[in-house]
Amino acid sequence: MSASKGSSSFSIIALIGVAIAIAAYFYSNTQVGDEITKTSSSSSVSRVDQATGISFASTQKFHSTGKTPLSLLGVGTRKKAGIINVYSLGLFASSPLVKAVEKSNDSTNKCDTILESKHPKSIQIVFNMKINPENVAEALSQLDPSVVDPNITDQFSAMVLSGMPSGKLQKNDEMTLEWKGLDRISVTIRGKFVGEMKDKNLAQSVLKLYLGEEGVSVSPSLKKDIGCSI
Repeated sequence: MSASKGSSSFSIIALIGVAIAIAAYFYSNTQVGDEITKTSSSSSVSRVDQATGISFASTQKFHSTGKTPLSLLGVGTRKKAGIINVYSLGLFASSPLVKAVEKSNDSTNKCDTILESKHPKSIQIVFNMKINPENVAEALSQLDPSVVDPNITDQFSAMVLSGMPSGKLQKNDEMTLEWKGLDRISVTIRGKFVGEMKDKNLAQSVLKLYLGEEGVSVSPSLKKDIGCSI
């Protein structure tokens, strides 16, 4: 009789254990499913640079535009020696400029439309590796001295450097270059406004580092993503 009771108790305990395991299984799957849904929902409003896996929101607010967000026009990569992915970048623009670019059927005119527009535009840079501040400032200062006064270039380089007093930029650190009109360019690093300079040749030349002709643009992948000829 006692053996029968013991067997019955064991069966009940075993059944309870199975029930708990099944419940835990379904709970776990439900949680994972929720996470996947959130990820899918998030990815539907962002773009990913396939070279680095870094993503950019479809709209973004910047210091120079205040509460008015800009829309993502394209993403690309800045490579070194053709193989090292230094950073990813996203080009954002105001609604009127986005519409003007989308209306253009000529790949050459797409980049010209952006370069010649007075509408606000910004490039958000997300670093894919550690990098020295001096290297960043130097790269952004590779401007034609026959177009940009070298003294202006030096001032711009110094301004960029002043935004990185704590040393190396780390992976996933952010930097933005922002344009208002045709003659103003400002810099924000790690979310902190660094400064603004007013000089048309400077502003246009820095923008051409990304959207200029072959041999000038440091990110052909950005131009291709926008639909510009490369």
